[in-house]
Amino acid sequence: MPRAVAHGHAGVTGFGYDAAVSSVMWALSDGVCQGIEMKTGAFAEKEQQVYDWQRTGRFALVAIPAGIWLHAWFKLLDYWFPKRTFGTLVLMAAVDWIGEMPYIFANMSMNAFLSGGYTQVKKTIQSDFMDCNMWNLTFWFPMDIIMFACVPVGWQLLFVRSLDLIFLPVDSFFSNRSVPKPHAITEAADDEDPDDEDDFTPQKPRDNTLCCTIL
Repeated sequence: MPRAVAHGHAGVTGFGYDAAVSSVMWALSDGVCQGIEMKTGAFAEKEQQVYDWQRTGRFALVAIPAGIWLHAWFKLLDYWFPKRTFGTLVLMAAVDWIGEMPYIFANMSMNAFLSGGYTQVKKTIQSDFMDCNMWNLTFWFPMDIIMFACVPVGWQLLFVRSLDLIFLPVDSFFSNRSVPKPHAITEAADDEDPDDEDDFTPQKPRDNTLCCTIL
């Protein structure tokens, strides 16, 4: 069997295909995330209690170059490591994690710039970049080993984006479950001091969607 067919190249991949898959799956993942955030009361600010279509569109846009990059990156890893042993799979996962740090940085910066300009880029990188890498290492390192062992290279990006539908909502839930619902805080504040209306400060949840959706 030709190596290209064995590794899933035939009739499946292409820069346009992987860019489209990345964009659609990323948008769906953000939709699930926002649904959970809204259901759990994570949006403490009134203007954020409705679905943010701009946020979904922003992630779908950023996912296009992300899909193109991952298309080339997965094929490069497949070329570097043609044989699969357990040691090779672990090494591939490690190289993938290290090699994608600049990619994570670039995607976080792009999304932050689209949402708030250069000031937001600086804040996002300072507060979230290392957390993103640790989350990616914890979740994606074992998933990488499974993917490189079982999934043909032509289907790897679809595999990654499908897992995002599981990973992102879980991350969203755990990231925001400690943020109290606004009415609960307000009631507690009223019981303690009915005349003090300044006790409640709305808390905006950390937006981990972009950083954790990246392999």
